[in-house]
Amino acid sequence: MKNTIGIIGPADTVQLILEVANEFTERIQHIPFIYKSFEETKEIIQTNGNKVDVWIFSGQAPFAIAEKYLESQSGFYPHLNGSSLTKVLLDISYKDHKQLNRLSFDTIPSHDVLETFSELNLNTEGLKLYPYSGYKPTEELVQYHSALHESNQVDACITGIRSVYEALNARGVPAYRITPTKMAIRDTILMASQQSEIIQFKSAQISILILQIYDMNKRIGDSDRSFDMYRVSLKIQELMIEFTESIQGSFILQGNDKVIMYSTRGALEVNQSNDVFSLLDKITMLTKLTANIGIGYGNTVFGAEQNAYLALNHANDYGKNNIMLADERGIVEGPLHDAKSILFSRRSYDAAVINKLKLSGINVSTYNKVLSIQDNLKQGFISAFELAKWLGMTQRNARRILGDLEKHGLAEIVGEETPGARGRPRRLFKVGVTEEDSK
Repeated sequence: MKNTIGIIGPADTVQLILEVANEFTERIQHIPFIYKSFEETKEIIQTNGNKVDVWIFSGQAPFAIAEKYLESQSGFYPHLNGSSLTKVLLDISYKDHKQLNRLSFDTIPSHDVLETFSELNLNTEGLKLYPYSGYKPTEELVQYHSALHESNQVDACITGIRSVYEALNARGVPAYRITPTKMAIRDTILMASQQSEIIQFKSAQISILILQIYDMNKRIGDSDRSFDMYRVSLKIQELMIEFTESIQGSFILQGNDKVIMYSTRGALEVNQSNDVFSLLDKITMLTKLTANIGIGYGNTVFGAEQNAYLALNHANDYGKNNIMLADERGIVEGPLHDAKSILFSRRSYDAAVINKLKLSGINVSTYNKVLSIQDNLKQGFISAFELAKWLGMTQRNARRILGDLEKHGLAEIVGEETPGARGRPRRLFKVGVTEEDSK
């Protein structure tokens, strides 16, 4: 099955990309989307996202606008570089017979401009550079170049944005447009095609969900109204039928308290944002019991099931009414419905670290969670208050964990903070420091 790539940009750049894309007709099919202004990118993405696997943008500006709307899709664009610039410089010098020492630039990175001029033994003192990340409004870039030209600081302007190029020409400002080379476009199409294949492969991966309801068997045993519990069991099965139908899957009941559901990753991810959470809520409301869900992805049923149980075990460790996910690499994420969701892995360490963890009485899973929370906080350290809040434990238990890590050389105290006028100072720990690191 061919990958579908959407190509977004102004007419001339899209045509240039299509010319190169025709070299890959055996691997991809493409759909062009032409705009008059790069601000139209958002609407194109939102309207046509279901038609393509990945996107290729004409340049940095439309990509920056689209990035936050891509969701699970990927986007690429051919970068402007020294080779792109050399072509423009040849046009200025040999075609239009203009000097190359009084020029203004936007979009293209400064190092590429300076390196290209250096390789061509050209003077860079009179150059005006305006690189930026993301995108800038057309009018802002037009004003930048126009002001330099009107004040006689530059003789010509080079832009990476077509609308800027057209506006400058309309004002009578000598302007040139820099476009990506075919080589850069070719590399971009290859990356987009490879990413599309990865996405399709992942979508075809097996997904297994394990729903565990707690104390269900006990309630059935204690109940003197067996027909009522039988009705509850039938309603649970009805919920399972509705849910597995929505993910194009199937399910198996394992006793009264466990359900294993089978589907593909692609089908699950389309519905995961709402249906899985809704299922858990409905189960807990129906049974008046707590439950957890573990989701596992894998290239085989065995691998997916192993990861589903791994995720369920972490959900059980974390608390009740949680959903955790383990991907094909065994990297665990969750709780998925929690704003404080953390990402951690089953990574192992060298023998020295493993031995220190054993001496401290802390397992690798807990250690990985502490490291992941510290990374998520983006401050380079963690307190017992923060650890307790993220892992849903008492501060006393959190202080014990951090203290044991520090005692055995897997953390160090890097400071204190006072939470309030009457609160005692909280020690701040940098986790992941070995004794050798601290020497």
